[in-house]
Amino acid sequence: ALALGSTEVVLKDRNIIVSEFFPQPSAMIHVVTPGFLVFVVLPHKKWVLETGREYEVYVEIYDTDSHKLYPSENVRIATDFPELYFKVLYSSENGTYHIVRTMLKGDTFIDGILTGVVSDNGQVNAVLPEMRRSQNVQIFDPITVSPAQVIFPWDPVTKSTHTYVSQAHGGSGEYVWSVTAADVASVTIKGQVTTMGLGKCNVTASDVKNSAHFGVSTVHVLPPADMSFPPSVVEAVVGTKLILPLSISAKVDGKLETFADCRRLSINVTLSDVSAFEYIPQAHGVVGSDDLPSNGCMSLTFLARHQGHTDVTATYKNKNIVLRATVTIAAFNPLKAIDPELSTVVTIGSSREIIFLGGPQPWLLDSSKFFHDLNIMATKGHKLNSERLPSPISVNRGAHAFVITCQELCDEGIQLTVGNGKTARNLFPVSQTASIRFVCAEPVELHLVPVLKTRSQLPPCPVYHENNIPIPVHFATDLNLAVIVTDSVGHQFDNFSSLAIDWSVSASHLVDLLYTRDLRTEIDDINNIATVYQTVRPHRRTGTAVVTASIDHYKSWLPKAVGRQKQDKLTLTISKSLELLLVEEAQLSPSTVSLYNHPSNKVNIDIQHGSGYFHLETFESVVLTAQYHQKGRSVEVIPLKDGSQSFTVYDLCIDMPSDPVATVSVSGVSNIEVMVIDKVEVMKEVTASVQVLDLKGKPLLASFFSLMELRLGTSTDIVTLRPTTTSSSNANDSVTRLYTVYGAAVGHTTLTATIKLPTAQLIYSSPKFVEVFPPLRLEPKNITLIIGAVFQVLAFGGPQSQSNVEFSILNSTVAMVTGSGVLDAVEIGTARIIGKSMGTDSVTGEKVIYSQADAVVHVVTLTGIRIQTALTRLQTGSQMPVYAVGLTEHETPFSFSHSIPALTFTWSVSNREVLHLQSVFYKSGITPDPEASFALQAVAKESGHVTIQLKVETKPRNRRQISGHSVLQDEIQIHVFEKLTVISPAVCHGQVIMTPNTDTLIKTNRDTAARVRFVITESKSRLQLCDYWRVVS
Repeated sequence: ALALGSTEVVLKDRNIIVSEFFPQPSAMIHVVTPGFLVFVVLPHKKWVLETGREYEVYVEIYDTDSHKLYPSENVRIATDFPELYFKVLYSSENGTYHIVRTMLKGDTFIDGILTGVVSDNGQVNAVLPEMRRSQNVQIFDPITVSPAQVIFPWDPVTKSTHTYVSQAHGGSGEYVWSVTAADVASVTIKGQVTTMGLGKCNVTASDVKNSAHFGVSTVHVLPPADMSFPPSVVEAVVGTKLILPLSISAKVDGKLETFADCRRLSINVTLSDVSAFEYIPQAHGVVGSDDLPSNGCMSLTFLARHQGHTDVTATYKNKNIVLRATVTIAAFNPLKAIDPELSTVVTIGSSREIIFLGGPQPWLLDSSKFFHDLNIMATKGHKLNSERLPSPISVNRGAHAFVITCQELCDEGIQLTVGNGKTARNLFPVSQTASIRFVCAEPVELHLVPVLKTRSQLPPCPVYHENNIPIPVHFATDLNLAVIVTDSVGHQFDNFSSLAIDWSVSASHLVDLLYTRDLRTEIDDINNIATVYQTVRPHRRTGTAVVTASIDHYKSWLPKAVGRQKQDKLTLTISKSLELLLVEEAQLSPSTVSLYNHPSNKVNIDIQHGSGYFHLETFESVVLTAQYHQKGRSVEVIPLKDGSQSFTVYDLCIDMPSDPVATVSVSGVSNIEVMVIDKVEVMKEVTASVQVLDLKGKPLLASFFSLMELRLGTSTDIVTLRPTTTSSSNANDSVTRLYTVYGAAVGHTTLTATIKLPTAQLIYSSPKFVEVFPPLRLEPKNITLIIGAVFQVLAFGGPQSQSNVEFSILNSTVAMVTGSGVLDAVEIGTARIIGKSMGTDSVTGEKVIYSQADAVVHVVTLTGIRIQTALTRLQTGSQMPVYAVGLTEHETPFSFSHSIPALTFTWSVSNREVLHLQSVFYKSGITPDPEASFALQAVAKESGHVTIQLKVETKPRNRRQISGHSVLQDEIQIHVFEKLTVISPAVCHGQVIMTPNTDTLIKTNRDTAARVRFVITESKSRLQLCDYWRVVS
């Protein structure tokens, strides 16, 4: 370029003829003055860059008309890249081309200056005016999208969608979100991704200021391929929650990758032991990112209910995909010291059993790593000795027992650690610790505390607060003395068995001590407190006795037990005495008082025996007032109104099963009581008694009855009443009046008593219902049976309601009877059966005999048999019963027909054409056995004579039912005759037709066999009877 202006450069080729079709190529060259500089960055030509990337930077020169100038090699442009943000990798000689690498995030400027043009001789010709340019550059970190890869499960049944928020980092902070496969996932402008279906897609976050800068994450939606429980804590304290991570994976490029979130899969969770843990399912529709574990795609929550182990099985099923994972979890009670809870104090040489409860249990799958270590945190030396005891509660229930023996004075801590070591199925075992303080001290004080029952509703016994007053105790009840030993700070010793305690009593004739060497120890299971007792046993005598206990040394076995050379003496001798006052239980004299109602009247009830410290219960009464006088040890009672009042006096220092009660009645009538048996046999007498009760329900004296005009009346006259004179048996009863009640007729009535008060008011008793019933009788009165026969005795009469008849027999060797009256003949002889009409007295509840009757039972041997018939002559076509009876009138068929073993009845007839025998049940088609055929039915068929024969036999072991074990026989003659009929003249339908003034002879079929007599029945008949058989019209 030589001068400003424009020229054309033409390229000529001598081998080409120039024409309009083949113009010569040319180019216009403009020599201009530079106008400004422009910075261009490649790629993308945007000055929004990323750190760590290489860029090409061009410095372009333009004229004032914005025409780009050719960057010739002799042009010199000086470019300044800040070293903090850029590293220049290459720069062209003329300074128009650079390769740089961005180093640091930030906002900076690139400066460029067109310095001049280098001539051929190397001289730099400056460009005037000087041309400068600065370019603003924004450098950001590369965009990354987290998570870089997300895998979600696909369930073809539920087709549930998963939503998560992608986080983009780097760039300008403003992004444009997009996905590559809209059928797999979608994304919002906020980066929230929602899965849509099975497949794979990329989620891209592009920088708004430079879309060439972007970050990519991959989303996979795949079917589940594997399930497992990742290693985690599998032990929990009862009452707390255990959260188990669950990992479900899919195959991505041949490798198993865990799903990011599988909480929407339908997972079935089962427990082998539902008593130990309770599964807490996730609330429906509640899915939060906080619920996702770091090593799984979902969490299963379980609440530890009870101590124990259980297997958790998670199962996923979908068509041909079945996944299952199992893990063992355990629940345990928290480890704590239960006996003692915080600290314990013992004497030298004494031991203390300490019990811890709870803590992790031996791991079910590998119990070899279980440990429970007891650590004695001794400051120096071995002052305590520990020994593990077999616990009365098994280790599987969480109990750990140890015995700690004190060897020297000390105050140490004891800590127990319980847990399991790491195993293949428990990589994160849990351990727990608990601790107590164990103090070995020297005793400085001894206390004897009487164990006396106190009642919270009463004031305290004043004796307990005054040390110089004897302790009142019951003279016949053992007294337990709690022996308490304390150290210098007042702590009670839990065990002081190494101390030698010397006991003595001042009055051995009054009391004894049960324990002279080793005392009795009782443990309160509720509070886990052990108490040592000495028992004082009184001899049922009153008086004063002093019990003394003293301690000055340890027991003789102590030096050898703790390794000492000599027997230890206590620094101080401690002693304690307790004075006891033995008394009888308190009594009130009198305990029952009837008091006349008058304002000036009063009575004193004395309190005898007892401790001397009493309390009268507070009560409000309109009947009386009562006041206790401590000085006189009595209760003063003043009446106020008719009625009754009871009050109790409590002994404040002696607890007895029952406290003395006084009952005071201020006389007044409350009701009348009539007592009488409610059923009376007609023509018999019973006694009725009447009492008048005061307001308390106690009977008043009978001497008041005349003043009250006592009357006893009846509602009907079926009974009569009369006063009864006092008998010797009733002479001591001063509160009852007796009446005689006579049953005159059968029926029902009521008895009512009345009295008349001074105010003329009448008081009636409750009506007493009385039934007058006919006497009881038994049917039949005379019963004859053979051995083995059974018979039902019937009862008639007696009360008609609320009673039943009970049967008994005086001679049970002859016959037996059931309660319902069924007789069973046992042996030959005579017995008496008794029937009693029984009921219950409505007042006393006792059984009452209202009436009774008897019958005689004869058990005999059957000596003969007879055939009993009503007739010996029968008309053809008629029927007649025949049955067997004995020789006497009392030997009826009931005497032998139902015996066990049964008799055999064999019937026969001489001519079956004349008469035949049939069963009485023939119409029902029943044919009884010969044992039941004591009665048959004879049917006359044709005229003639026939003989009926009966043979009665016994079976083996007949028990003498028939005399001489013979066969009994009888027979009877029966004459069967035809029915009387007219054979001449001809009879048509019972009629004979005659003409007037004629006669006829009447002939019958019985004319030759019997005497036949004819009678005309109508008095005005036109017929005449002549010669007995000739009829004339």
